Amino acid sequence: MGLALAALPAWRRREGALSVALSRTPAARAAWPWWLLSLAAVIAGAFLRISQLRSQMLVDDEWHAVRMLIHADMTGIASHFGLADHCIPLTLYYRWLYDRAMLSEWSMHLPLLIAGVALLLAAPWLLRSKLALSTRAIWTGLLAISPSLVYFSRTARPYAVLALCGVIAFVAFRNWRERHGDGRVWACMYVVATFIAGWSHLLSLVFTLWPFAYYGMGDLRACIDRGTRMQALRSLRQLVVLGFLVSAPLALALGPPLLNDWGAMAAKAGANSATLESLYRTMLMQFGIAGAWLCAIIVVLFSAGAWRLWRSERELTTLVLSAAVVGGIAVLQRTPPEHAL
Repeated sequence: MGLALAALPAWRRREGALSVALSRTPAARAAWPWWLLSLAAVIAGAFLRISQLRSQMLVDDEWHAVRMLIHADMTGIASHFGLADHCIPLTLYYRWLYDRAMLSEWSMHLPLLIAGVALLLAAPWLLRSKLALSTRAIWTGLLAISPSLVYFSRTARPYAVLALCGVIAFVAFRNWRERHGDGRVWACMYVVATFIAGWSHLLSLVFTLWPFAYYGMGDLRACIDRGTRMQALRSLRQLVVLGFLVSAPLALALGPPLLNDWGAMAAKAGANSATLESLYRTMLMQFGIAGAWLCAIIVVLFSAGAWRLWRSERELTTLVLSAAVVGGIAVLQRTPPEHAL
């Protein structure tokens, strides 16, 4: 009898654990198709990015880095943008391969391929606390078959790296601002992602630095109200500290090429040459379609999805959409290289 009474608590604990496991079974059964869809999307996306890449030759802008590494050493590459806008970190990597007789089309494409596949894993993982599993699974599928993202992952240009770093930078900044998890970790992730993106392509800073303007304007408005003034001032001080942490390495890396090639950079800024037709064609290209009616349907679906996400994650949605608008305007103000020559 005494042994039975002594074993009773342990039996109840096991019974409770079993009941908890059984209660989770329906949720687990409902979740596994979405996990399966996510896995299939990652595999399909990786296949689209890897297939026949070894036999792909360099074309068009991919030659900018090759021309630069032939005529310049490591110091010259790091201190100049060049008239054709080579990507400094990628060109340094190519020059390192070149000095060791290891430069090939495959080795040039490999970093972008890795970044493209990593985006399929990192993007849904970073937003796991914001989006439902079903939403993340469908989003992973759309990322996997995105024509532009597949193309970026297959070219020796920095755009796949920019896409990956842009997502990391926005989510890291948002989580740092919300104090979601370890703020120091998120701040470090933001600084690293923004630095890599900015060093790879100067225009990416319009997007990755936009959160400072977005939240800074909100804090300045809050300073008007006496009840929120102290909290807003603390937030502004934190923004200033993070801004210094991200601007210091950017200044060291981008200062020399900006000083050396300021004239060439200024020549590429001017009145934009975009038209409604070109904007429409750009939209078709991004969606990977050719018909106006299908484009209209996708725009409606996009708007409905953005509205639904805005209702649950209003600030995150507004931050991303406003960055897209401001960044798009900044891109339109840049004269294409062939017009600047």
